Amino acid sequence: MKTENLPKTFLQAVRGWGVVDSIQSLYAHDVLPHFLLLTGSRGIGKRLIADELLQRMFCESGVAAAPCKQCNACRALDKGIHPNVRVLDSETDTGIISVAQARELRSWAYRSSDGMRIALIPNGKNLTAGAVNALLKVLEEPPKHFRIMVLAEHPQSIPKTLYSRAVHFSLGLPPEFVSKRFIPAMHSVHPLIQELYV
Repeated sequence: MKTENLPKTFLQAVRGWGVVDSIQSLYAHDVLPHFLLLTGSRGIGKRLIADELLQRMFCESGVAAAPCKQCNACRALDKGIHPNVRVLDSETDTGIISVAQARELRSWAYRSSDGMRIALIPNGKNLTAGAVNALLKVLEEPPKHFRIMVLAEHPQSIPKTLYSRAVHFSLGLPPEFVSKRFIPAMHSVHPLIQELYV
């Protein structure tokens, strides 16, 4: 397979992976749920999928199926500085997501803004009970243009009060034809995959 014919993004490389296609379809039809939970084993690609979905949502290129990776919005998301996206990560000193962090996110969600606002929680298992309670209001009465995406290895690691409000997608292994396209594509464009093949 020639390099110029390879997919340039993760979303292009995994086209045909049912779960990813379903999430993409929800976005394309403007019915992305207010609270999306994406689970799957460690290393299967949850964060790459989430990051590129965010880029696709805000990409300025107008490309339908994948982000361009070059526009101001895509670059801002790469740097973690897009004003309409918040990533709620674990505190470095405690390893948890605190109630204070969740309250600040909730306040941010209700502020007026132009366009969609997205919160990404890459490690849902690290939410404390207080953080979960702080997020419940925004999940029960979400602002119209606000969405939360939570990633976790297992749905059981998410408190039931959150899980019951989520639209859950579980990532299993991709079909063989997707893997055959994905591995050479990511080997050519993704530094982590390149290191594995050195």
